[in-house]
Amino acid sequence: MTAESDKLRSETALGSRARQLMGDELMVGTFDKLRAGYAEQWAQCASPEIRDRLWLKTQALNDVQADLLTMVETGKLASITLAAEPKKRLDA
Repeated sequence: MTAESDKLRSETALGSRARQLMGDELMVGTFDKLRAGYAEQWAQCASPEIRDRLWLKTQALNDVQADLLTMVETGKLASITLAAEPKKRLDA
């Protein structure tokens, strides 16, 4: 087992966990509830400072979801790379 293989296995596991989180009903519901709450508060608020904070909170949620999606995609690529490793050794 090489360091590269270990890294790929770690990325695969992390991607799998991120995919589970993104599909978890509690997680999805929490994100949706927070996003809807921020949007409602933003629409009803006249204070630019508070609206800015609500926008930043929404962006933070988006950043977390984007990071999880990146982990999922990285995990998929790592899994494909790991699956190709035995074929590479046979071709060598």
